[in-house]
Amino acid sequence: GYYTLSDLKEGPIEVTAQAPHTSFSVEKCNLKLPHIKIEDVKVEGFEVCGSVEKSPSEEVASSLILKRIDNSETLSIRPGMDGKFCKMVAPAKYTISPADASSTLTPRSLDIDTTAKFVHDLRFTHFKTDAVVLVTCIGSCETLSISLLHGNTVVDTVKGKDESVFRNIGPGKYR
Repeated sequence: GYYTLSDLKEGPIEVTAQAPHTSFSVEKCNLKLPHIKIEDVKVEGFEVCGSVEKSPSEEVASSLILKRIDNSETLSIRPGMDGKFCKMVAPAKYTISPADASSTLTPRSLDIDTTAKFVHDLRFTHFKTDAVVLVTCIGSCETLSISLLHGNTVVDTVKGKDESVFRNIGPGKYR
């Protein structure tokens, strides 16, 4: 963009810019009238923000790895206690993924582009699905109470006749 400077006086000055979710260089120069030369203010970074869902067994949300595509630079992103994160990064193209390759977070990887703007809508959640349980009774079926167990822990109990649904079930072995 362009800017206008007014009421200039000789001596040292600093010029920068401000915009939401963006960081800019600070250009310092020593003004000597009438020859004024100020370097261009450059974008130094854009924010990458989003959230990571905590699993029931986690006290804090899992970390993420941000890898720059054009070189080997990697950054670790540690979400806050609420699972939210924001990281100022240099303008470039990146891949962001869960740090723990064995986690159930999805998506497994996202390509993001901060060459021209910030990114504020990233969301990592744990894979979940619904489990449908069909019961075939010999004779008439009364209302049944069916429990889903993970190990020896009761995860959920539903009531139904011949079909019941357990909702939002994460990966694992159940009985």
